[in-house]
Amino acid sequence: EKTNEHKAALDLLREMVLKGRVIVGDAMFCQRDLCQQVIDCEGDYLIAVKENQPGLLREIQLEFHSDPAGGSPYGLREHAADRQTASTLDKGHGRLERRTLTSTTALTGDLDWPGVKQVCRIERERTIGDKKTVEVVYYVTSLPRSKANAATLLSLVRDHWGAIENGLHYI
Repeated sequence: EKTNEHKAALDLLREMVLKGRVIVGDAMFCQRDLCQQVIDCEGDYLIAVKENQPGLLREIQLEFHSDPAGGSPYGLREHAADRQTASTLDKGHGRLERRTLTSTTALTGDLDWPGVKQVCRIERERTIGDKKTVEVVYYVTSLPRSKANAATLLSLVRDHWGAIENGLHYI
């Protein structure tokens, strides 16, 4: 029987023991029912958000690019206190790569998304020789800050993509 990846993922999640586990995925898995299934099975998710969820992406982007409280000192202090940042710096193979993750709980009560506790922005700055590129990706997670601070979230994303990249090299 032919099926699409979304349905296959949903079926697989129903069969897995997710309690206490974190499902990390790319934007293809940023679907309400998939995230709800993870929550229903007592797991957590950390999923990339891209154009396939335009409303969610827009809300997260606005949070990271807005001027909090019109730039008032109180609003700026409150805004800064809610955010956490973690960075990694990797050197090797002729390149320098810095990843910086900023997380916030500011949207927790405002986003219409199953179980969301934090949103994140990851900026990856890569320098190879004289050429510098910057990529930004947003994430949504059901992990509360008490379970995953910015450094933990960055590590989860890094470990996920590292496992995929390394696995593909050894097929």
